[in-house]
Amino acid sequence: MRKVVLLILLIIISIYSKGQLLQIGKTREEIKSVFREKMPIYIYQGENYTDNGVSYISFETPHSDAAASYYFTDNGICYSLLIIREKKYLSNAIQTMNQNNKKLDNLTWINESGTILYQIEIRSSIDMFGLTANLIK
Repeated sequence: MRKVVLLILLIIISIYSKGQLLQIGKTREEIKSVFREKMPIYIYQGENYTDNGVSYISFETPHSDAAASYYFTDNGICYSLLIIREKKYLSNAIQTMNQNNKKLDNLTWINESGTILYQIEIRSSIDMFGLTANLIK
């Protein structure tokens, strides 16, 4: 069992480091394709709409320990995403953000080109954290 957990953790770290989850600027179909081909552990949950009418698609792992939602412009381009993970992966996420982006404050980063802002929100009540990425206009 420990080997399986370690293997899953290594896969997750690899996904974060290669930016597979960070699909800002991509279309719905491009994002679905990345999940189908490179992250089959995630299950497509369908397309929904926020209360403000913003279209989004979401994916979740079988044990609900990770989820990703991608929000789209009217033109069908992803401008924002939210990744939810168990808090035990928080230090790995922070380390990856520190290695690949410019740190603005304790839980906020910007990519090298200055076009995407990343923020981590720790949700202590549910032992999870959220990583958001937003396209800067």
